[in-house]
This record gives sequence, C-alpha cells and structure tokens, in this order.
Amino acid sequence: MASKNRRKTFIKICGITQAEDTALIFNLGADFAGVIVGIEASPRSVAAKTAKNIIKTTPLPVVVLVDHITPSIIDLMREITPHALQMVGDCTPEEILQIKSATDCRLWKTLHIPPAVQNRELVMQLSRKIEQYRESGIDTIVLDTLVKGKKGGTGVLCDREIA
Repeated sequence: MASKNRRKTFIKICGITQAEDTALIFNLGADFAGVIVGIEASPRSVAAKTAKNIIKTTPLPVVVLVDHITPSIIDLMREITPHALQMVGDCTPEEILQIKSATDCRLWKTLHIPPAVQNRELVMQLSRKIEQYRESGIDTIVLDTLVKGKKGGTGVLCDREIA
C-alpha cells in the first residue's frame, strides 16, 4: 500500500537544444523539458532567442540558470515566459522573493546532495535549507547529486534514503 505522504515523482529531460526534440521527450513520458540558458560551461546551453523558440513548442518548459543576477533573470523570464525557472547555484531568499513578485513563472531551486551521507547533521542542514527556500516562495525543490566542480547534469545517483 502506498504511503499517503508519498509525493509523485516528475521527470524533466534537461539540455534540450532543438525545438524538434520536445515532441520526442514528451512522447517518451517526460513531464517537463529543460532548457539551459547562458551557461558557458554547459555544451547544452542555448541563447535566449533559441530558448524562446524551444519554449513555444513545449507545454511545460523549464529554464535552467546558474548564478545569474536578479534583474537579468527577471528580464529574461519576462521575455521567454517559461512554465518554471530552475535556479542552480547561490541565491538568497530575498532574491527569490524579488523574482517571485516580478514574474509569473514557478520557481524551482536545485539543492545538491552528496552521493552518500554518513553524517546526520548534513541531512538536518539540507532539511533546514529546504524549509528556508519554501518560506521564501520556492515552488519546487530539485535534488541533484553533488559532484565536485559540477553544477548539475552529471547523471550520478544520490543516496535515495536522503532524497
């Protein structure tokens, strides 16, 4: 019997670089299409104009940004109007509130967790971070495995007990 507290797992295929690919990923069962914008270190990053064209072809686009300045995030979200903005990297609760009040898209925050945790205090710190982000207006928490030197998209599994 399934637990009443269990949440549904959603699938986001990230790194979409062509509008033609969105139909394929949704036909394969994805819930969201992730479009990485302006991240020089990512080979799957696209320009804002390309992102806007991709977003037109998908019902639930998610724009992924790393460490952008709040005013530029707001301008970009108003220009390309995604379903959600996934923020990877550092952002304060104040910045989240500012973005939330200035845009209509849902806000997702990526939190990195280690592949395996032996330390209960790390789990408690993660729980506190999640609560802080929820209080500041984050709609969805995305858990990603921490890999040194990477911001995401590594394909490395995390400790499912923590997640």
